[in-house]
Amino acid sequence: MARPPLQISSHGKINTTRLDDVTWRARTRFRAFDGKTRLVERSGPTEEKAVERLESAIEQLQKARARLTVDFKFRDVAEVWLGKIARHRADTTYDTYEQTLKSVVLDRIGDLRLREISVPVLEEFVEKLEAEGYSASYRRSVRTTVRGTLQVAVRHGLLDSNPVREVSPIEGRLRKVRALTPDERRRLFAGPE
Repeated sequence: MARPPLQISSHGKINTTRLDDVTWRARTRFRAFDGKTRLVERSGPTEEKAVERLESAIEQLQKARARLTVDFKFRDVAEVWLGKIARHRADTTYDTYEQTLKSVVLDRIGDLRLREISVPVLEEFVEKLEAEGYSASYRRSVRTTVRGTLQVAVRHGLLDSNPVREVSPIEGRLRKVRALTPDERRRLFAGPE
């Protein structure tokens, strides 16, 4: 039975070989993001140094094309989203979104993993903001920030749909309007005394 393939962005067993009196080689197979498995090797003056250099090279390969997973935290995805905003939007837009994330969003839901974010979680989050006295306008801004961040997860295939779409609409407080009394009307039209 054939060996199962390595997981994407992972490596196999590290093997070391002494090449001569002053050089060691460490090598392993690494499965890249394109699905191809390649041999990666580094050398050093000691066996430990060669392994250390190989592990460093593998870490760089993993970072070069790190893919988002459902185990990523909301804050990690928010960084990816902010990077896109920085490249495609005005600086003031970026500043607004970054400030909203830092001052309100990340403290409350930043450590949730993508798989933990659901409509009920977001509904409760928005309700708490209202209870804390945040205006409807600001809550809508927060919602836009969360929606943009989670849209990155949708585009990476980590969420089937953006749960923010199902959160209840954000409405301002109902203001009571009353008609002027006849006396108030006379004073209004009379002007200052």
